[in-house]
Amino acid sequence: MERPEFTCRVSFGGHTEHYHDKEGIHRARWANTNDVLAIPFDMPISGYRNHAVNTLRLWKSAATDDSTQRIQRRQLHRGGSGKEHAEHISMVLYPNDSSETQGTATAPAIFLASAVCRMRFGNGARPATPIC
Repeated sequence: MERPEFTCRVSFGGHTEHYHDKEGIHRARWANTNDVLAIPFDMPISGYRNHAVNTLRLWKSAATDDSTQRIQRRQLHRGGSGKEHAEHISMVLYPNDSSETQGTATAPAIFLASAVCRMRFGNGARPATPIC
């Protein structure tokens, strides 16, 4: 069952920008990121020989409109779209038995950890330092 109310953004790449706020306090923010949407799906799993039902949360990645445009501009010479790039993360997380995934595990691991942290600790404004 899709849970769109818990959809959150996961950011890849980018850099930190340092600045001073109105009170003169030194701050840092994460800028120029490639964002991907993390969409949760809950799957009920029934227990064996008992009446318990637990929930398994799976995640699907989807491209955001702004990240799709940015990735497409960068990858024009390589082929493929930003949407394909974002959805590839889910394919590596949950591959078919018939497909061979040659990608690294770094992006899917970051995607999964960040989505869980954002769901657990809130989806508000990004703190100066990552919580995960």
